[in-house]
Amino acid sequence: MKNFQVFVARKQLLRAPHGIDPEPMDGMLGLDFLRRFAVTLDYGRRKVFLRREAAPTTDGTASAPLGVRKSWGPFGLTGWTPRLECRLDGAGPHECIFDSGASSEGVVVPRETWARLGFGREEERRIRLSLGSIELTDVPARPWNGDVVQFGPAVLVAAGVSRVTLDFLAGSFLLEKDDSR
Repeated sequence: MKNFQVFVARKQLLRAPHGIDPEPMDGMLGLDFLRRFAVTLDYGRRKVFLRREAAPTTDGTASAPLGVRKSWGPFGLTGWTPRLECRLDGAGPHECIFDSGASSEGVVVPRETWARLGFGREEERRIRLSLGSIELTDVPARPWNGDVVQFGPAVLVAAGVSRVTLDFLAGSFLLEKDDSR
């Protein structure tokens, strides 16, 4: 890519999903860059694949419609996050984002939504998370002060997902499970 604006920050520590040792990070690719591709995150092989064409799919691939959401970030910067619609224990749809850099082992649910769902004062519970044809059961969830439902890689890895494709070109969020689990 040429003539692409970048932001340089101090080195950070990559917060890896549960069971993966964190390593120092030399850089970060944000969605301003990544949304021009079909991006596959292969957790088992610890690799990222970028394609300039839509990702190939096979019959039975679990998927959900994918968009992008403009959001704010540190230092007053704005950026993009992967946007999905989800259902929590069958209720919804709710706006939901996938944060590929999040280390939380559960889904975080806005406190207002948490209360509307009747989850009361519980600080954590297990839920069913539905995204299009994707069904994840017995997922840990807790309330938070954000404005959307959010989850990260640890939720998917715990469910046996080995690869996630964020196909921004085709507008699809695709999951592949590791059959050896």
